[in-house]
Amino acid sequence: MVKRSLAITSAAHLSIKNRQVVLSQDNKVLNSAPLEDLAIIVVDSPDSTWSSSLLAECGNRGIAVVFCGEKHLPTSILLPQVGHHLMAHIQRQQLQTKLPTKKRLWQTIITAKILAQARTLQRYGKDDTEVRSLLNKIKSGDTTNMEGVAAARYFSRLFGDDFIRDPDLLGINSRLNYGYAILRAAVARSIVLSGLDVSLGIWHHNRFNAFALADDLIEPLRPAVDQLVIDSLNSLPVVEHSELNPAVKRHLLQILTAEVGWSDHGQPLSNFPLDVALQRFCSQVRDALTDGGTEVTCPQIL
Repeated sequence: MVKRSLAITSAAHLSIKNRQVVLSQDNKVLNSAPLEDLAIIVVDSPDSTWSSSLLAECGNRGIAVVFCGEKHLPTSILLPQVGHHLMAHIQRQQLQTKLPTKKRLWQTIITAKILAQARTLQRYGKDDTEVRSLLNKIKSGDTTNMEGVAAARYFSRLFGDDFIRDPDLLGINSRLNYGYAILRAAVARSIVLSGLDVSLGIWHHNRFNAFALADDLIEPLRPAVDQLVIDSLNSLPVVEHSELNPAVKRHLLQILTAEVGWSDHGQPLSNFPLDVALQRFCSQVRDALTDGGTEVTCPQIL
């Protein structure tokens, strides 16, 4: 079953009743949703409260809960503690993954990311020649940093020569930050459900990063967020101090219900809901990291 997301953008109390998440205000029920239908709950209201029993049940059911801070950007993610019946065994194997396996997997991920960037430029009538030319230069482990070279060329083509990708800046950067953070939560959830340790990255390895593997596996899908940001700029232009108004956030949350292309074991490319594709992707990554499983296929943006 395709899972849904739930976004809380106004003051409410969240609790659980009859296996449903219930939103209430002044003891009056505003809305409810079956927990079994949900994959992610985004809480973006500083005045919202929630019951501990609801959060515990979210963990039991594999639901990720994303909390946003005063700048309306996600600041924390609550993930299930146990996502797979063989989690301990899988994570012991994950710790023993050989470096050549990680390097080949990182090459696959970066190739998929740069190809997605080229396709995004092409979609919006931008010149993708320079970005696409980097595809045959990607080495195992991306030792020549083609990812960084592609990013510099890609963002300037997509958003203009004056654009600087800086998470601390407002405007377009705020929209990218929000979209990436929501997508990161979805990726982290699928990683946990596959049995892998989300903190043990393939390439990302900062000692302070508890979501290193999510930051690895998100890469091929980042351009899907970029496309939503471009579309939002066309319909919801940047206005000072309102880069992340409710309309913009609703637009960017569409990433959770997007469809992506995915192919299993050389089969023709098919369209899958993001949630389904992520689960299959993370399962392949798990097999590759733990027992030399089949070659990994990255989701493709449409």
